[in-house]
This record gives sequence, structure tokens and C-alpha cells, in this order.
Amino acid sequence: MKGLNQLKNLDLVANFLPDTAACAELKDLPKLAALDLSNNLIEDHGNILEFFGSLENLNALKLKGNPATRMVSRYRKNMTGICKKLNYLDDRPVMAVERMTADAFAKGGKEEE
Repeated sequence: MKGLNQLKNLDLVANFLPDTAACAELKDLPKLAALDLSNNLIEDHGNILEFFGSLENLNALKLKGNPATRMVSRYRKNMTGICKKLNYLDDRPVMAVERMTADAFAKGGKEEE
């Protein structure tokens, strides 16, 4: 995705993307802030937190309808904790109290939360 350095919003709904490897070029989009990957086939639940956490400017993410979201323990809390700028996840905003508990959980687990 070279030459798209200014791209901020990207909609890739229902494109049959099987895993985060198929999305690797998203890391080449330094200003990507809003990403919709709803209703794809992303199954590699062991990689989604690390992958989307590496998209540093991401503030809106939609992953609903992907098998991986159902397989990640505490999906919403963990995704919110790793994506520091995330303000919107799937169908709802990330509220301030949710951000605080997710950050605490990411720092020290259930005890810190």
C-alpha cells in the first residue's frame, strides 16, 4: 500500500480475509485511524491483539463477524488495553471507565483492575 501515507479511513468489510497476515500491508499506513474489517474470515486469534496493537494511530476498529473475536479471552478488554488510542470498538464507543479498567488489566491483570 505504498503511496497511501495519508490514508486515514479504510473499509475492508466482507473481503474474505483469512488472517492478520493478509492484512500485513496495513502496517504501511502510518495515519490509519479508522479500520473496518467486519465480516471477514480472520481466525488467527493468537495474533490479533499484537497485530492491531501495532497500528499505533488506530482509534476506531470494527472486527465483528470474524471468528477470532470469539476466541480471544476478554476480547474487548484486551483489545482496548493494547490499542492505546482506541475510542471505538465494533458497535460501541470505548468509555472512560472502560479505558481505565482495560489499562489496569493490561498492566497487572485482574488484581490490578
